Amino acid sequence: MSDPAALEINIPAGDSGDGRFTNDCGHRVVNDRDPAYADVPRTEPSAFLQMLFEQGLEHEDEIFSLLERAHGVTRLSPDSGGDLGQQTTLAMHKGERLILGSQLSTVNGRSGRPDILVRVGEKKNAEGKWEYLPVDVKFHSALDGSAKPKEWNVGSIDDPWWESCVLTEVGKGTPDKNDSLQLAHYWQMLSDLGHAGSTDPLAGIFDRDGILLWRQLDEPMWKHPDPITQETKQRSALEISNLEWS
Repeated sequence: MSDPAALEINIPAGDSGDGRFTNDCGHRVVNDRDPAYADVPRTEPSAFLQMLFEQGLEHEDEIFSLLERAHGVTRLSPDSGGDLGQQTTLAMHKGERLILGSQLSTVNGRSGRPDILVRVGEKKNAEGKWEYLPVDVKFHSALDGSAKPKEWNVGSIDDPWWESCVLTEVGKGTPDKNDSLQLAHYWQMLSDLGHAGSTDPLAGIFDRDGILLWRQLDEPMWKHPDPITQETKQRSALEISNLEWS
């Protein structure tokens, strides 16, 4: 059996890590950031993977365009003046209900760019800040596997607010694990920045069919080992994310 300590993934000093640390090969992500490997050639994505990347970007652009038309918002862009992080911070300070193309400020070694931030609540929290829920756009089904169909909290382009989601049966499976880990990473960032935490840890995915499927990030849904003790039990996306991050 391998030494559990050897499984730890450490972020380079002074650097920050995004959601790939929780759902990609941690060693590869760290090595990609290591100056010692700067001159080592990277393997180019296959034509198939490149096609998937491009389809994902096209789908994201389509979802953004639909949201812009439905809600009179404009996606953030470096061309709008100031970097994305500054624009996101300003939009959150103003309490914009829908923020497209966001970039959160680095906090506690975490960095991240949720595709969408959806404001939750009609008043600021005890810290005097508006709170947000992270949403990502994916070119695949929000559900994975063949678990018996059940009702999930579902929103739409016209009604993307958590407060008005509707319990709806959308097919077999459970929320995709990697999606949920990435969303848990974003939610933890929002919490650390003071923009989440007074409500349940929630997040959503706009899938390939344009359905917004919300999920509870603290609901134990997957068997996962503790990287140090190797104890395997049913854990939530938030617990797994924090275990792998520590």
